[in-house]
Amino acid sequence: MDRFAFLQLDRERAALIDHIGACERILKTPLPLVYAIKIRRFIALFLLTLPFALLHRMNGDWLVPFITMMVAYPLIGVSI
Repeated sequence: MDRFAFLQLDRERAALIDHIGACERILKTPLPLVYAIKIRRFIALFLLTLPFALLHRMNGDWLVPFITMMVAYPLIGVSI
């Protein structure tokens, strides 16, 4: 590898490390309580209205509770 390519590679590596550090800072920044409450309310409203929206889309009414639970489980797990 010639000297120019090595220096370019070293600059790219340093930039990547800087970006990874910035992403870690974003990840560790706590979510404000107000936003957390708004997100939980939105998820609850979405999950309450989901069965009504599915009733018009599904042929079998017996699938609606199953699909609602399959959607609700990961969303509730994320919001807690």
